[in-house]
Parts: sequence; structure tokens; C-alpha cells
Amino acid sequence: MEEPFLPRDEELVPGKTTWQKGHLTVELKKLSLLAAPMAIVTIAEYLLPVISVIVAGHNGELQLSGVALATSFTNVSGFSILYGLVGALETLCGQAFGAKRYEIIGTYTYSAIASNIPICFLISILWIYIEKLLVSFGQDPDISRVAGSYAFWLIPGLFGQAVVIPLTRYLQTQALVLPLLYTAVATLLFHVPVCWTMVSVFGLGSNGAAMAISVSFWFYALILACYVRFSTSCEKTRGLISDDFVSCVKQFFHYGIPSAAMVCLEWWLFELLVLWSGLLPNPKLETSVLSICFTTAALHYVIPGGVAAAVSTRVSNNLGAGNPQVARLSVFSGLCLWLVESIFFTTLLFTCKNIIGYAFSNSKEVVDYVADLAPLLCLSFILDGFTAILNGVVRGSGWQHIGAWNNVVSYYLIGAPVGVYLAFYRHFNGKGLWSGVVVGSAVQAIVLSIIISSMNWKEQVFVKPSKSNAYFKRYQVKFRRRRDGKTDYRARIRLINQDKNKYNTPKYRFVVRFTNKDIVAQIVSASIAGDIVKASAYAHELPQYGLTVGLTNYAAAYCTGLLLARRVLKMLEMDEEYEGNLEATGEDFSVEPTESRRPFRALLDVGLIRTTTGNRVFGALKGALDGGLDIPHSDKRFAGFNKENKQLDAEIHRNYIYGGHVSNYMKMLNEDEPEKFQTHFSQYLKKGVDAESMEELYKKVHAAIRADPNPKKTEKPAPKTHKRYNLKKLTYEERKNKLIERVKALNGAAGGDDDDEDDEE
Repeated sequence: MEEPFLPRDEELVPGKTTWQKGHLTVELKKLSLLAAPMAIVTIAEYLLPVISVIVAGHNGELQLSGVALATSFTNVSGFSILYGLVGALETLCGQAFGAKRYEIIGTYTYSAIASNIPICFLISILWIYIEKLLVSFGQDPDISRVAGSYAFWLIPGLFGQAVVIPLTRYLQTQALVLPLLYTAVATLLFHVPVCWTMVSVFGLGSNGAAMAISVSFWFYALILACYVRFSTSCEKTRGLISDDFVSCVKQFFHYGIPSAAMVCLEWWLFELLVLWSGLLPNPKLETSVLSICFTTAALHYVIPGGVAAAVSTRVSNNLGAGNPQVARLSVFSGLCLWLVESIFFTTLLFTCKNIIGYAFSNSKEVVDYVADLAPLLCLSFILDGFTAILNGVVRGSGWQHIGAWNNVVSYYLIGAPVGVYLAFYRHFNGKGLWSGVVVGSAVQAIVLSIIISSMNWKEQVFVKPSKSNAYFKRYQVKFRRRRDGKTDYRARIRLINQDKNKYNTPKYRFVVRFTNKDIVAQIVSASIAGDIVKASAYAHELPQYGLTVGLTNYAAAYCTGLLLARRVLKMLEMDEEYEGNLEATGEDFSVEPTESRRPFRALLDVGLIRTTTGNRVFGALKGALDGGLDIPHSDKRFAGFNKENKQLDAEIHRNYIYGGHVSNYMKMLNEDEPEKFQTHFSQYLKKGVDAESMEELYKKVHAAIRADPNPKKTEKPAPKTHKRYNLKKLTYEERKNKLIERVKALNGAAGGDDDDEDDEE
């Protein structure tokens, strides 16, 4: 994975409570490297509709008025909602990136895009009827017609923004801001000739301006999507985890709805100011001046907005990584940048207050009114920058719900009433309305300052990782038996969880398992140390009761369940009180409680066995029920249950219990294929079991089980003592003498050979 734009050296040590000068310098550098590109990106995105308004305005005042009105309406009713919703990704993706949960970041982003699409459809329906809405609000029909047509052709761009904004947050939270910078500037440069071509060359007018915005938005989305898909920087984070998609959508809306409320409530207030200004004396002057103030404030907000995005990214990354002090330092560094920025721009605005109005109007009256509002506008610059930084902290910390309620109280319960009172009752006109905005911003800043200053950063770090660990536990290694496909732990939890009013009381399970040659039935209770087996019965015990063949069929399963039931009741001295069903008739049977003690209750645990109708596991269940155990059940899975009339045929079930299905098969096979019958049932024939005596055999086995269900103890033979053949250990003298004898023997043999050679010569 490539390194992001920010350097990662000289990080603060987590848990350290003191800051040094070098730490602040490093953090200021990191924030600046993040904030500067994000500010340029914001400017480029802001200029796209502005360029369309300017180009369309050259076709006449009607086009200019209609496009301006449509731009204002679409911003309020559409784009503000999308920008607000995607604020959830600053929390989710930012903290996931800090916690190195790279695999979930892409899923969060895709869930945001998928969630935005249906919202865009709803907004599109509203935009289609903009003309009628504006006319009903008293707007000029011609202007409303142009605005409605412009908004209609802007609908494709709305869907493009539904892709662009999540991808922007996706890259921003990973500090990959240079790709954002390049793509935003490239989109702006692409938009200028496209807009001019569609409006002037093709003669499409205001509709061409809207089409150009839509094309540019999709061009923007295509570049970002290609970068995410092919860049190695996004290799670890662009994956999609389909199993978590629904839960990611839920989390997106959990943070996105209050985040959208934060953005929309503030955005809509400024639009209300412009509408209210039309009700003041001299509405043209008041509306023009407030529009100039609003535009100036929006242009200024680009800088603190970029710093706020940087602070949000740094706070969320460090909270996810478990570094609370670095997150605090990021907030402090952001406030330092805000202080420098505020001093510079307020000084610049106050110095140029007498000439700034000429950038928007040639009217002396408008310019003087703007100069009169300059001190309030400077104060608004200061408060807007401060609240922008604090809102970035709120988004990075996941406190969007607090920010939403704060905006409701600050702007609509305090700021707006104060502005209306000063404007209409104290006759301060536009200055009074803007004073209400300043009061609302001041209240918002005070409340957020108190909340953030009293925030326990260590607890905030503890809350976020604990939630992430609980959510991401599915990405940890599963239990071995889960990996082997042997245990369904979700079903097991449902079986072993005891009711609260039965605390510390064992919850017993009737466990049935099958092997190739055996049937295992156990009464088991769960504990922290593991499962505790209270009693068990096996099919290989049935030869002791007279059943020597067919130890794995339905009838043998019934016998095993009956043996376990009688054995555990005998152990608890309840066998005489609960005798169960003495004769297996095949009908459903449930034990009735007596006056003294309730029956022994257990829950059926089939494990991974397929619970099909007539499965052998239900034969063991039927045996346990007839043996006197209380097991919650239904007769729908017993052999002989008819799905059409939804009734249990007791005769068929009885036939299975007494081995009738085996007996019938023996008769059929003996008639059709005698040779196969001899090999298939060789053990039956060897033991003297035939088809006619099958039922009597099982009746005797049932009676023997009831007579003595206790397990038969078999004495294991003692292990054989094997004779050891160790050689006798020789002493040193004995080994030395033995060696001398060998040497003498060798010398003697060598001397004999020499004599033979002399004789030959």
C-alpha cells in the first residue's frame, strides 16, 4: 500500500499528557497539508454551478434569474442532503482506517453510494415539479419555467454527486488528498469548455448549462472510481464484504441522518434569511445586500471548511488508532490555524469594506449598505471558522446527533427569533437578520466548546474501539469446530442459554449423534469449563439386551433413546414415578407431571443432522419420550407423518419402531434376489433373526431395557507383562578379558594361514 500524502513520522506517544513544541509543529504541518488541498477541492466544486450561472446569464436576464433560482432550490432540496448524509463516512471510514480495519472501509463507502441512490430518486420527483411549486409560491411563471427546466436536466448530475461525495470522503479519511485535488481541478477545467459549448455553440441555453454540470459530475465520478479501482493506494480498502453490507447501511443512516440535519439546518437558515429579506421595507436593497453577505461568507467558509475536514480526518484516525492525546493535539492545532485565518480575512474584509460591494453591484446604496454590515460580517467570519473546526471534531468523534440538536437550538430557537425580532420589531432590517445569524453562531460555538472541552478523550477512545472490536469479531479466526463444520455455535447458544429466573440451574440437552457403526445418545449440560455428560447410552450396548444386529437403523435408535431415558431416570430415582409409555403404539406421547416432582426435561440437540421427516434422530427422540423424559417436540418429523393431511399415521410409525421396514425389505429381497439377500442379511441369518420374528425380538429388547437399564461394567484385562531380553552388563575386567580372547583367536587364525602357505611352497 502506497504511503498517503501525510508524513507519518514523529507521532505522539499514546497516553502522553504533555505536548512539546515539536509535536505542535508536526501536527500543524500535517493539518496544513490536508487542509490546503481540501480547500482547493471545495473551491473547484463550488465554482462548477457558478460557472454555469455565469455562462447561462449571458443569454439574458430571464435565463440568469431562472438558473439562479433553480441553483438555490436544488442546493437546498438536494445537494445539501447528500453532503450531510455522507458526513457519516468521516466517522466510520476515518476510525476504521485508524484502527487498521481496511477491509470494511470500502463496504462503508459502497453502502453510502447505495443508500444515496433511492434518496436521489425521491429528490428527483420533487425536482420534476419545481415549476409548479415555484408558481404556487408566487414566483414569476417565466422564471419558474426556466428554473424547472434547468432542475430537470440537473437530475443526472444529482446521481453523479451521489457517487462523487462518498468517494471524496473515502479518499479524504485516508489522507489521500492529492488525487482529490487533481481530479477536482481537472473536472473544473473540463467543465468550462463543455458548458460554453452546450450553451453557446449548441444553443441549448440554460438547459445546456445544467447538462454541462451533469456531464462534469459524472466525469468527476468516473475519474475517482478509476483511481479507487486501479490505484495501489486503495488496494487494501476497496474491497466489498457482502455479509456486512446491510449492517453498514444501518450504521451509515445511524450517523448520516443527524449529520444531514447538521448541514441542512444551517444551510436552510441562510436561504430563509434571503426570503425574509423580501418582506422588509425596500426588499430589492435588503435582498441584494444579504445575498452579497451570504456569497461572501460562503467563499470565506472554503478555508475553515478545509481545515475542518483535516481536523475531522485527524481526529477520527487517531481515535480509531487509540491515540487520544494526538486527537486533542489535532483539535488544538486546528484552532491555531483558525486563529491565523480569522485574523487575516477579517482584517482584509474590514480594510476593504468600502470597496468590496463594487465586486457585486455598481449601486452606491448597495455598496454603502455592505460597508455598514462589514463589522457584523467580520464577526460572522470569526464565528463561522470556529464552529467549522468544532463541527469537524463532532464528525470525527461520531457525535453528529449532538451537533444536530445544537443547530436546532442555536439557529432556530435562538438565532432566528432574535433576527426576526431585530429586523421586524426593532426595525434593524437586514442588519437585524444577520445579527440573528451571528447570535446563533455564537450560541453554537459556546455549546460545542463546553462539550468538547469537557470530553474525556480516553473514554472516547475506549468506546470507539470497543464497538469496533464487537462489530469486527467476525473477521477473527473462528473456533476450530466451526472451521471444520462440526458445530453451529448460534444454534448452540440458543440451546444452552438458561432463563434468568433459573440462574445457576443446569439446562439439559438430549444429544443424538450417529456414526457409521454406532448411535450415541447423551444427556448433557453446558458449563463454562465445557459440556458435562450426566448420562449416556450407545447402540453398541444393545447386544447386552438381545439385539445383536441392525444397530444403526430407526428401530435401534428408538432402543438407544429408550435406554438413555430409563437410565437417567433410574439414576435420579424417578424411574418408578415416570414409567413412560410401556407399549410402543407409534402414537405421539408426552409425559404428564405428577404431584410430587416434575418430569426430567431436556431439549433435543441434533447438531448438524438434517431434520427431515423420518430421520433416525426422531426415532431416538421417540424412544426417550416413551422412556419418560419430557422433551418439547412436534410429531411432524416422526416416520409416518403425512404432509397432505398433516397427521401422524401411528401404524406406520409403530412399524418403524419394531423394525417392520427392515422385515418388509428382507421379504422383498428374498423373493426378488435371493443371492443378494444372502449377502446383505448374512449377519441376520447367522444370528437366527428372520423377518417373521423381528417384532418379537424388539419387544424383548424393550422389556430387557426397562428391566435393567444400568450400564454393565466390564472388567478390563490387566496389561500383559512382556519378557525383556536385555543382555547382561559386563564389568570392565570381563570386557577386557573378552577382548583379549578375541585377539588371540584372530592371531591364531592368522598363524594357521601362514603355515598353509609354507606347505604349498
